[in-house]
Amino acid sequence: MKSETIGRLILESLCGCVLLAAAPSPVGAAGSFDGNWQVVVECAASADGAKGYRWVFPATVRNGELVGVYNQPNRVPSGHLVGRIGQDGSAHLTMTGRTGDPAYTINRAPGGSPIRYSVTAHFSGDSGSGTRNEQRSCSLAFSRS
Repeated sequence: MKSETIGRLILESLCGCVLLAAAPSPVGAAGSFDGNWQVVVECAASADGAKGYRWVFPATVRNGELVGVYNQPNRVPSGHLVGRIGQDGSAHLTMTGRTGDPAYTINRAPGGSPIRYSVTAHFSGDSGSGTRNEQRSCSLAFSRS
């Protein structure tokens, strides 16, 4: 009888361990990148003659969600960078905003024209890097501040 009780307790303990191991990670686990960050966006000159440019702005990560703002929304130029950073550091981000001086825009788009592009990025520790996926060559660098 006593060995049956011990066996049952061992089995219940093992089942509990298996359930804990299979349970999804708590939201806080995605928070390993939480905090204040600095973002640097550097876009090279494009083949159509648009000049290269550099934006530097702050971003905040909370529960794995990154939000960064260059200039005030709807100002010229402006940008709003958002997206989720996975537990493995991979991120897919989206930049929206408004263009500035036409000398810096593809096809000389007028100032105030909408901007929208995606970024593939990876974070590790206190830094990260990414690339713009559409239109022109841009790199992004992230550093925890």
